[in-house]
Amino acid sequence: LEFVAAHVLVRGCREEVRSASSASRRGALRKAGFYLAAIIHAQHQAEIEKVIKAAAAKPPTAKVGQALVAGFRRRVQTGFSGAAKIFEKELRAFVEQNGMDEDAALKNRSFDPTKALEGVQQ
Repeated sequence: LEFVAAHVLVRGCREEVRSASSASRRGALRKAGFYLAAIIHAQHQAEIEKVIKAAAAKPPTAKVGQALVAGFRRRVQTGFSGAAKIFEKELRAFVEQNGMDEDAALKNRSFDPTKALEGVQQ
């Protein structure tokens, strides 16, 4: 079920990026689907784990699966805007601090926008 959650979060973020209103914003976020999903997951981790645990205790039916996927999609829809702001802020800061362009920053293993959420209450 954790894989389902990860897939739905990443896919949902990529869909939100594709539907962004401005072309420049789409371009800036195009490669960020994974990072956006990671931010949303970090923001709602306890909630997501609780939902997964509850679903795992139920018989594996289509209804349970559909409800789980719908819940993850709602989290993407409600959390995307805030996640995009955090991502853009952290990417700018990382680029300035390390003197590299955005593409290089996104490939750098030390770039982790979820670090900005450490110590923040959910």
